[in-house]
This record gives sequence, C-alpha cells and structure tokens, in this order.
Amino acid sequence: MGRMPDDDFSELLETCTQFVSWHGPIRADRLLATVPPDTVVDRYGEGGVVADLERETAGLLGKPAAVFLPSGTMAQQAVLREWRQRHGGTLFGLWPNAASARTCLAQRLPRMPEYLRHAQAIADAIRGLPGVRVIPDPPQTSMMHLLLPTTQEGFGSTARRLAKDQGIWTWPRAAATPDPAVQRVELSVGDATCALKPGQVREIISAFAAR
Repeated sequence: MGRMPDDDFSELLETCTQFVSWHGPIRADRLLATVPPDTVVDRYGEGGVVADLERETAGLLGKPAAVFLPSGTMAQQAVLREWRQRHGGTLFGLWPNAASARTCLAQRLPRMPEYLRHAQAIADAIRGLPGVRVIPDPPQTSMMHLLLPTTQEGFGSTARRLAKDQGIWTWPRAAATPDPAVQRVELSVGDATCALKPGQVREIISAFAAR
C-alpha cells in the first residue's frame, strides 16, 4: 500500500462535497445514529442484538446459523476453524458494532442491485480511457479495482489537486504494483458514488490517466 497521506491532505476531506467511493466520509455522528437507543446489549458476543443480527443474517443466506465477528481477519481465521474464543478476540460487548451493522444492512441491502448497475455503468464509461484497466471487467459486484497509469507521486498530486480545487475526494493513497508507473485503487460503489453520473466518474478517473 502507498504511503500515508500528509495531514494537510487528510484535512481536505472535511472540505470536499463529492466522494468517488463508498458512502462518503465516516463520521462519529453518522455512526452513532445507526445504533438504536433501544438496542439490547450482548455479553461477550452472546445474546442481545448480536444474536438478532446472527439469526437474521443466517436467514438471509439460507444457513442454519451465522457468527458475527468484529473483523475480516478474524472471519478468515474462523473459516480455518480457529474460532474467535481461541484468539481472545471476543470483546466484552459487541453490541455497538452489531447494532450499526444491523441498521446499515437493512438500509443498504435493498440498494445492492442499484450499486451493481452503477458499478457496471461506471466500468462501461471508463473502459476506453488510455492505460486504465477495470478488474474484474465487467464488475461482478459493486466493487472493482482500477489500474491507473501513474506513479505514486503523480497519483498523490492528482488526488490532492482534485480535493483542493474541485472538492472531490477520491482516495487518500493507492496500492503499488510491480510496475512503478501503475497504481491500483479500489472503487466500492455506494451512496456517495451513486450521486455521481458515470460520465462524471470517467472525468475524475481521466485526471489520473493524463500523461
């Protein structure tokens, strides 16, 4: 992954009004608003809203049971049958995470087809940009990777310019590839992305592809 952005670049996030990826900036007030005041708390992952979320998720997937884990890394380990208790990974209370996840699942699950359609429309719009690659192409979910024909320095300069001059937040950093002239980013389509037309996203991405 590329180097961390400078502090002044990160501060530009607060001045931006358009966001290319996901749902926009993560702020405490928005997260707290997704936790209902009548949430029933759990104890070490047992009972309460954690049990409710696990039961609802299992039902959505047509599975007999589901387990809520606070991180993707722990979920990967669970797949290898190394359960959360063996890693000391179960917090005393998972209810804030689970309650927020339950709220956001209800809000965003119905929009997933829309996110996918928008992702595919964006891929169609940017496919012809010189040096830009969409992976996978076409997108199979609402997330895709983009390979951009620019250096780390060029990427950072373009991202900063878009944020400062146009109020557009793209990515704070890019992942390096074996080719120093190519950078990789992840574009996750969410509420903020859907506020932009595919042509607008193409114009933004073209700024990184300019030589």
